[in-house]
Amino acid sequence: MARFIAAAFADRAQAERVVHALKDAGIASKDISLVAREAMSEDVRDRGREDENSAFTGLAVSAAWDRVGWQVGGLPEFRTQVAPDVKIVIIAAGPISISLGGPQVGATGGGIVGSLNNFGIPLEIGKEFERRIHEGQPLVGVLFTPESPPGNVPTARDTLERFGGQQITLS
Repeated sequence: MARFIAAAFADRAQAERVVHALKDAGIASKDISLVAREAMSEDVRDRGREDENSAFTGLAVSAAWDRVGWQVGGLPEFRTQVAPDVKIVIIAAGPISISLGGPQVGATGGGIVGSLNNFGIPLEIGKEFERRIHEGQPLVGVLFTPESPPGNVPTARDTLERFGGQQITLS
């Protein structure tokens, strides 16, 4: 049976350091999730370029930013500058982004809570994580499958603790 560990972090920079530390500790990129609130407006023309120093490098990314409002048809010219009428944008990477199914992150309430619950995190804790994400505290999680090395669980827990993870929860 798959298990999942998650923790919230003070800011995106700290969460990205945790992702790098997890990779350095031998956790596969495909098993690491990162969910963070994005800036509400930015120039997104360079989004397709991979940044080697980013925690998102090598992770499957699902950004509501690129989908909210433009699901039915062509891209308006302003699309490369600012998403119109968006209050908050969440970006998700890793197994949780696959669970969210893409645009659900921004298009439906409770998508994060439901995805965490699918990974075995209790609903109340999922709601707390979602609240923290909306307040700017990113979530970092690790999925453990039966194929994962047995030492991954304590390694991930130790790494989350060492970097100041809050509300560390293991399903």
